[in-house]
Amino acid sequence: MEKEIVVDEVDSDEKRGAAENGDTENYAKDEEKELHKSEPSPQPQPPTFRSLLQIIRPTETLEGAGTKVLRSIGSSKLRNLDPFLVLDETFAKKPAGFTDHPQRGFETVSYMLEGTLMHEDCAGYKSSVAPGGVMWMTAGKGIVHAEAPADDGINHAIQLWINLPKAHKMVAPRYQEKADNDIPRATSSDGKVSVKVIAGESLGAKARVITYTPIMYLDVRLDPGARFEQTIPDGYTTIVYVLEGKIKVGGAGVVERHQLGILGNDGSHSLIEAEQNARLLLVAGEPINEPIIQHGPFVMNTYQEVMQAMIDYQACINGFEQAADFESELTRTNVVA
Repeated sequence: MEKEIVVDEVDSDEKRGAAENGDTENYAKDEEKELHKSEPSPQPQPPTFRSLLQIIRPTETLEGAGTKVLRSIGSSKLRNLDPFLVLDETFAKKPAGFTDHPQRGFETVSYMLEGTLMHEDCAGYKSSVAPGGVMWMTAGKGIVHAEAPADDGINHAIQLWINLPKAHKMVAPRYQEKADNDIPRATSSDGKVSVKVIAGESLGAKARVITYTPIMYLDVRLDPGARFEQTIPDGYTTIVYVLEGKIKVGGAGVVERHQLGILGNDGSHSLIEAEQNARLLLVAGEPINEPIIQHGPFVMNTYQEVMQAMIDYQACINGFEQAADFESELTRTNVVA
């Protein structure tokens, strides 16, 4: 026996009634609402984790006046990693340090792990950065400065050079200094992960520095058995540098102390795990995608711009006016050999 499809007849009657009353638009809206009710709500996608692409073992060298440097970025092994130009782990003891030297076209981030760093520049700016503190210096169009240990112990630090986009290479120099207790921190819900947020955001804590290039810079400590997931914006260059212990990245690759791990761009998050106590720096940045022409402390987009930077420095013009006859007290008093 043939079944009677009442729904169709009701629909047909309703449509005719709606048409007769000039209410076809409202009927269509009601029909659309009923359709959406039957559609399942979109489910949140589980995170995907970036894989470990490469491990860089740093090149050991001496820089300045006897500062021991473990260089992971900025050597023949890895010339640069856009937007990062240099990553050094440094160890200095008096009278080691860096005498007066120029810079143009990038930013330096000095993060003190042990000891206090003294700094002085041609604009008359003097400061000291204590353990746990950060000095974020934008060289911009030009600065001449010196750095040296302030005490007799080991000066242990991380120095990161970050490129500036062409539009900002000639900005005025700028300093942002943060003492250890001024840097935001957060702890995971299980208490096994603590994060110090130097730049960017993690576990609800947000940094208080302003960057020309979007940057994330985290100091992460892991207890045994810890698991740390961090959202990474799509396309960001992402690295980990291990300060203590060893870590597992992306569920597979292992990075050990004093090694740099380069992550792929194949996931929405980084996944860091540790079987024992570990400490690492997780750093990510948006690539600038511009030519990088570097000659020592001058980083520009063309060879002509680098040559002009050298001329400007020698002639004390176009940003180096205050460098004329400048000699820092750190250099003059032989604090730096």
